[in-house]
Amino acid sequence: MDTMKYLVTSVNEKYWKWLLFVCIFLIGMKYSYAKNITEYCYDAKTYWFMADGMIDGSFYYPETFRGYFFATLISLLKKMWQGIRGWWFLSNITVAVGFAFGIPYLLKQRAINSFQEFVRGMMSYIFFLIIWGNYMQYPLSDGFAAICAILGVCLMMLVTNKQLSKCLLFISSILSGALLYMAYNTRVVYLYCGVAAIIIFLLFNKKNKAIVVILIMMIGSGLIAVPQCSINYSYTGKFTPKVYTENYSYNSRDLVDTQVFWGLYGIKYDTYIGDEKLYESASVYYIDPVGEEIIQREKMTQQTFKKTDLIGLFVKYPLDMVGIYVRHLVALLIPSSTQMYITNIYNDKTVLALVFIILWIVAGMACLFSIKSINKNVLWIIAVLIPSLLQMLGFTELRFFIAVHMVTYVYVFLVVDYKALCNELKDRWLSVVCTMIISFVLLTTVYGDILASNQKRTMLINDATRTEIEGSLINGK
Repeated sequence: MDTMKYLVTSVNEKYWKWLLFVCIFLIGMKYSYAKNITEYCYDAKTYWFMADGMIDGSFYYPETFRGYFFATLISLLKKMWQGIRGWWFLSNITVAVGFAFGIPYLLKQRAINSFQEFVRGMMSYIFFLIIWGNYMQYPLSDGFAAICAILGVCLMMLVTNKQLSKCLLFISSILSGALLYMAYNTRVVYLYCGVAAIIIFLLFNKKNKAIVVILIMMIGSGLIAVPQCSINYSYTGKFTPKVYTENYSYNSRDLVDTQVFWGLYGIKYDTYIGDEKLYESASVYYIDPVGEEIIQREKMTQQTFKKTDLIGLFVKYPLDMVGIYVRHLVALLIPSSTQMYITNIYNDKTVLALVFIILWIVAGMACLFSIKSINKNVLWIIAVLIPSLLQMLGFTELRFFIAVHMVTYVYVFLVVDYKALCNELKDRWLSVVCTMIISFVLLTTVYGDILASNQKRTMLINDATRTEIEGSLINGK
């Protein structure tokens, strides 16, 4: 016991974040080797095999990839680390950087600096690993883009909050611009994170300093954007850093318009790779009957719909439209599986649903009583989460909300002062209990309705015996 106490007290406070980084990376790599997922399918398979085309020139632009950076990085790592181990390295080091450095600084405006914070930081990562560990084994871009955006914003915060030397200010600004462009190039929706971050920076810094920093950030972005500009020039005749979303998958429509249209039609989408006798489609659609009815009434089609049409729909069907996107939000907050590609669609979702309903209620209570005003620190967090919130408008997949989940896990496990929160709530315990019960009932009801909207058949929260029943019917028993 004395030895443990000595080790804890002897570690310099500035090293705890590095210890957390190393532990997360090693645990993640061990997890990847243990799972040993070596076969990819659907989107992951496309990213994995088409990435090679970014090096040898065999890719089809822009049908295969819109932004070059993520695909090229995967290809380089495949060559350096002999295949799949390259992705394991990138995935785990990205998560380690996010949980050890980025997200704690985003929420606390400083790095972790004590044994207690190290333990709580590890708890947030272990929870993430349990829920998202399977997802992180596949070469998908959502988590990488989210961490790049978080790090880019954190560097802007650093420039705002600290009196840095000219050298550090220059380096931080260059890296911030580069990371924010990486996020945008990887997932186009992160453009809005960069725009929001620049606006916040302008609001809370002296004009001269802000202009200098933004100009330096543009240099960092430009360095990463040069290959994209060259690709665009080759195919469109325009030397621009824009990541084009038109003509994706041979569709002349803008990708955002298409996504928003299908977001009216469907609540969420999963991918199934299990026994086709138990569920006959790889595409698992949860259809919103309200959205479907609105599409039919307004005679809208994918070819004619524009995202700006949402304004008219909100004016004409205000409560119905709110209901559609509340269902999207709940679908993104409460996972129905911890697998990216689901092998057992009839798994019992009770524990998972209960854990996340409690998690979101706790996070909501903590925010309600801890955040006294919308200050710049809150605005930085909002900037990071804007891309996830915007993706609620589309046909949602859980991975679109990975930034919200990561930030919330760190907030709940690392940041919240539960002693202070309990003191804050003890005098109003009755209203708190009532609020929690109402929230629990509403979230459970909406979540159950979402599962029931499955296109093929009604899903249940308590669905553990479904596979056995279906199997018996198939075998004629």
